[in-house]
Amino acid sequence: MILNFEVPDARAVVARMEELGASWVAELEDRDGSLFATVLDPDGNYVQILQLGEEARAAM
Repeated sequence: MILNFEVPDARAVVARMEELGASWVAELEDRDGSLFATVLDPDGNYVQILQLGEEARAAM
């Protein structure tokens, strides 16, 4: 299962999750102005943190 969470500040969320010992599948990266990171939750599910850039949001 993959859960996606859009957040207003991906860097802050990632920093907090790192404080809590998150196990990253894919560290935070910029993809054409949007930020994405994937973490593994305690049950083995992928949880994606994303912050959409202005261009991606306008395309929706």
